[in-house]
Amino acid sequence: MDMMFVHCRPFDFPNNRVYAMEPGPGKVAAINLNQETGNMTLAWSVDEKTPEWTVLIGPASQRVLVGTNLQTNVTNPLEYDAGPIGPNYKERIRWREAASKCGQATVDSYTKD
Repeated sequence: MDMMFVHCRPFDFPNNRVYAMEPGPGKVAAINLNQETGNMTLAWSVDEKTPEWTVLIGPASQRVLVGTNLQTNVTNPLEYDAGPIGPNYKERIRWREAASKCGQATVDSYTKD
């Protein structure tokens, strides 16, 4: 059976935008949402494995999307292993300007020890 991860997706109603992430294909995306018609269009996407979480912070005019970016040679997300011997991946925390996808800052790799 094929599996897909389901994650909480941040909604930014003042900016008519939805943010999505899927660790399988390794994508983070911003989707424009027309609240009157329900039509959606892709604003931007980046290659980024974000299996844990994303959160939207800041005022509507200065939104920042914060998430993680997995560093691993493992290709199947179901095989990501945090331990107990030690993780088979490292994560970086990424802050990204939500309007344009521009990276603002990255915290160097950390492990979940």
